[in-house]
Amino acid sequence: MCSVFDKNKDNLNTITFESKTLKLKQFKSDNLDLLENIHSLTELDLSEMHINEDNFDKYYKIIINNPSLTTLNLYDNNLYNHELEVLGLLLMNENCVLTELNLGFNEFDDEGAISLSKSLEVNKSLTKLDLSKNNISDDGMIALSNMVKVNKTLKHLDLYGDSKISEKTLLVMLDALKTNNTLTYIGLGLEHGKYPLQLDMYNMFNTRPNDETVKAICDVITTNKTLKTLWLTYNFGGKLDVLYNALTQNNSIGELGVYHVMFKPWDSDRIMCNYGDDYEYAYLNYDVDNHLKGCKLEKKPQIFKETPNYANKIDHLLKSHR
Repeated sequence: MCSVFDKNKDNLNTITFESKTLKLKQFKSDNLDLLENIHSLTELDLSEMHINEDNFDKYYKIIINNPSLTTLNLYDNNLYNHELEVLGLLLMNENCVLTELNLGFNEFDDEGAISLSKSLEVNKSLTKLDLSKNNISDDGMIALSNMVKVNKTLKHLDLYGDSKISEKTLLVMLDALKTNNTLTYIGLGLEHGKYPLQLDMYNMFNTRPNDETVKAICDVITTNKTLKTLWLTYNFGGKLDVLYNALTQNNSIGELGVYHVMFKPWDSDRIMCNYGDDYEYAYLNYDVDNHLKGCKLEKKPQIFKETPNYANKIDHLLKSHR
């Protein structure tokens, strides 16, 4: 990818770059100045670089020095609202050619989401945006919903894990999706933990959408003919039949991410989860105060007497849409 003229890293002063893709973990932060003369990058990976308000300008200089950049990965940093505002100005530039932007797992909240939304109302290049696992709540979601109504370029929008969004505000986004004819992927809902031992069972059992939300989701399914993937990390236990009936009126959605969770029985320590195509048994461990302290998952057991008919029906129907 790159060749170094001076092999002594302490005296490193010149590099030549032979690729259009750069993962910056290849360089120490104190060597960033060496990249100032590179202007031809199309893909730049700045994930997990501990970028924050103190050092953002140094990294942003690399970004603006490469006007042909189409993919920018800023996942898992410490970007806050000011940094989002600066990136928003970049997106508003009429010469911007960026098509993919990953801002997942940062620190910005509604203010940053609102700034970005305003930029995307005029941007004509971005097709994929990841805003997952940030601190976006209702005001930010409303701004993003308004953006979805007018943006004609964005195809992929991920808001998974932005768990401060209320169900009432979720309805605003669902309403926007009914008229959007550009997005093919939307990810919404709460984050239930990255790993089994961090699984938030309380949220999983209590994030059951009310009837109004279920109806709004079904309205999106029946009216939107562009979406191919609808990711909803909500517990649809007992309501899979409603989703199935809506899906029979849609031939574009090929992937549907929902939970179907039920105890067996209610006082047992075993549950059965149906997550997309993946069936799992979860054995829960509680401490002396009856607080969940962990669980062990066993994937795809051979016998499923509890598997709901509608889970299989939905799976078969989705496969027919692909």
